Amino acid sequence: MSLKSGLIILVVIGLLAGSIFTFLSFTRGTDTQGLHLKVEVTDEILVGVPFTAKVTVSNDSRDVLVGVRLALELPETIVFVGSSPDKRIDNKDVGNIDSNSSREETFRLMALGEENSVQNIKATVGYQPSALSSRFEKSTQLDLLVGSAGVFIDLASPQSVYNGENFELTFSYRNISTVDFPDLQLRAVYPEGFNFLESSKKVDQGNNVWRLGDVQKGSEGKFTVKGNVSDTGKSFFDFQLLLESTLFGQTYAINEKMASIKIATSPFNLKLALVDKDQVVYPGVSLSYRLTYSNESEDPLKDAIIKVRFPSEFFDILTVRSNGVLNARNELVWDAGTVPGLSLINPHSGGNVAFAIRLRDYQIRRLNDKNFTIRVDAEIDSPTVPRHVTSDRTIGTDHLETKIGGRYEFFSKGYFRDAVSGVLNQGPIPPKVGQPTEYTIHWQIKNYATDITNFDTQTTLGPNVRFVGVVGGNATSVPQYVDRERKLTWHVDRVIATKGVIDEPLETIFKVELTPAINQVGRPIILVDGADSQVTDDFTGLILHSRVAAVTTSVPDDLTIRRGIDDRVEQ
Repeated sequence: MSLKSGLIILVVIGLLAGSIFTFLSFTRGTDTQGLHLKVEVTDEILVGVPFTAKVTVSNDSRDVLVGVRLALELPETIVFVGSSPDKRIDNKDVGNIDSNSSREETFRLMALGEENSVQNIKATVGYQPSALSSRFEKSTQLDLLVGSAGVFIDLASPQSVYNGENFELTFSYRNISTVDFPDLQLRAVYPEGFNFLESSKKVDQGNNVWRLGDVQKGSEGKFTVKGNVSDTGKSFFDFQLLLESTLFGQTYAINEKMASIKIATSPFNLKLALVDKDQVVYPGVSLSYRLTYSNESEDPLKDAIIKVRFPSEFFDILTVRSNGVLNARNELVWDAGTVPGLSLINPHSGGNVAFAIRLRDYQIRRLNDKNFTIRVDAEIDSPTVPRHVTSDRTIGTDHLETKIGGRYEFFSKGYFRDAVSGVLNQGPIPPKVGQPTEYTIHWQIKNYATDITNFDTQTTLGPNVRFVGVVGGNATSVPQYVDRERKLTWHVDRVIATKGVIDEPLETIFKVELTPAINQVGRPIILVDGADSQVTDDFTGLILHSRVAAVTTSVPDDLTIRRGIDDRVEQ
């Protein structure tokens, strides 16, 4: 082997040895030389209080670290301040790190959720030594001891209430941290069936959001919410109180409390029912109600009072008929003065009261005013509390909600002079024997408070009347004519509620032509016979009907026709 070849082999061996040394240097996690990764945070971490995590990347090797990229991975209970709570990893490009130097990156974090817990964050660095073509990765983890919430909140509630009984919830908060909290708000999440009545603190949004603003360290506050629960069908219901903080445009729930309340079974059994009426009623009718009550406890209940409320605007309060007394709040009230039996209701006994009230017409003001219902709320209460019950009174409630059925109107109108529709009719007026005279017929549908489907009508044309064709209207479906039977039908798939009440009716316009015979002289002639129609009320599922009269040459909707003169056939 030549001297030159030997030198080349020695150089290659040296390079390989250096590469192996460098490789081993950067793959040993605990060597004194190479890359080191360290994560540090402040000593105390409170839920909802932002803190800083500092990640230090140190290069103790002889080579430059190229394309260093740092990633910090968080558990679900830690968030990056200013980012979505769903963001779990944040990446940062560190760039190059020279030999025997280090770089620091900081992350602004905040703990959410569980208090007094241990949470784990993970830092990972990817890099490439300048002496190698491969990239390497190194990770480290840090356990965080999360303390209590920076702002304490509490939700106090009664343990149990009667169905329909008014009760109070107490919301309180206190900043126990050493920092001020900007832009805080409390949000209550109510269960289904909760009826909000009032709050001792002004509500800022809906009936469940209160803006606390800046809450300074050591400050606190408290307020109450009053309401009741009805018709839950459950033995327990839950309230949730959320404390929310907005930082850099992002809102976080930094604390929460739950409260569970039991629905106690009332000794009062109260039942409200309609008398001699179906489960669908219509405007203008008078409704009769019966309210039956009984004491199901083993203790007599004294001085009971019954109240009935009418929350629907359909009720005409002035038409109430009852031996009860209508008070200034439009409540119908019975007490021992009107029903002596209410002064003492013995165990397993009771009675009933009754009233009647008339309904107003539809209250339609907007396009989406439809599918109306009426509701009557009834309540009986006594200051007597049975044994083993913790309450300040005994209460029983019931309510009855009833659907208001829909209504539609079908019109059949005739015109000779119909310039408004842009139609010019030809022929003599009065009609003359053997000479054709044209008329336009307008079929219109006016629909009120429910969507209706499958409108159908059928009729026939009068003797010596010919169907000319459809000449206008706003309906997409048009009448169909069978010549040999002189039969005319019209089908409409759907008519939305308030059509013709808020805007123009659904309409189709067609032209007919009358050529009178000698035996029709001296009298008005039927152009289009009377017609029945039916639809399905989508809200109630019931079939509705309407009928229109025949349209004759008298065409009463055409004000230019002189009745008794222009409508009678002449020779």
